[in-house]
Amino acid sequence: MSAAPVEGTITLNGKPIAAGHVLAKLHDNAEGVVSRPLLIAVADRAIPAGALDGIGETVVSQLALAGKLRGLLFRIDPARPDEASVIVLDKPAEPGRGLSSLVVGSKEQPAVTRLKIGTDSVGVGFVRVPGSGAQAIDLAFALKVAAPLTREPPITADITGPAIKASPQYKASLAYAEAMQGGDSAAQSRLTSKAMNERIASYPDPAALTERLKAVGVTAEAQLAKVHRIVERGNRAALLIDARAWMTMVKENGEWKSGD
Repeated sequence: MSAAPVEGTITLNGKPIAAGHVLAKLHDNAEGVVSRPLLIAVADRAIPAGALDGIGETVVSQLALAGKLRGLLFRIDPARPDEASVIVLDKPAEPGRGLSSLVVGSKEQPAVTRLKIGTDSVGVGFVRVPGSGAQAIDLAFALKVAAPLTREPPITADITGPAIKASPQYKASLAYAEAMQGGDSAAQSRLTSKAMNERIASYPDPAALTERLKAVGVTAEAQLAKVHRIVERGNRAALLIDARAWMTMVKENGEWKSGD
């Protein structure tokens, strides 16, 4: 009998989270902005195929925010195999808050062990004992993963030069920035992804959010002027500004929307 793709335990705030399902992906980083290209999600429920795609917020994080699964998302740089960024896949108690995250491991006390990346599989161990580290998240885990390895969808368009401002992605993103500046909630809803609309709807003070988004819209329009490349991968696209800044878009019902 073959071993399970993931074995072990996760404990959050002193209570266990089942670790029965795993999805792993290695990003090719053609965009040049992905610092931790190996993603491994361990959850209590089945994780949909493609739930780790993109360079922005992943579908697996969106599912956690909606309370549809719990677990951990590890982001690893294979060149620095002792440490990992960990996103805690657990719906926040306070509406409007994002998922908690922390960085675990060091050369002296590695949290990632026995990492082996194959052509179509990955093997790795993760460990964090209760009370370790100075970060204020009560989290412990001891996991062993031996799972299939998926890849990022192929690039379907690579847009540079004058074609950027003529692209549907750029035009939709600019329209969204203008809608934010004008406080046009109806246009914002039409121009943002389903997941982003759900996040916006969860904010406890819509009026305050509208005012905040006016400032965000000004910043977004200024950033759009600096976009030097658009990378499209099927129904996802990234508008690249520099090594630390980008905007993400998703195509829904045949139209490009801001968000993930």
